[in-house]
Amino acid sequence: MWDKIINGRVALDMTREECRLALGAPREVDRGADNSYIREVWLYENGIYLVFEDGILKLYRH
Repeated sequence: MWDKIINGRVALDMTREECRLALGAPREVDRGADNSYIREVWLYENGIYLVFEDGILKLYRH
């Protein structure tokens, strides 16, 4: 994962901290509960968004 972090990239199953190291702090964070997990969506000014389920990256648009 460090190779991705150093190059400013993310990958599925990264943690929130790994994604923050790779991309920096998001512009906006939306949190909510979905069924049996906590969902968090990070939005960046350049159009990137990350979707976490229980703190693990499950979907992103880079």
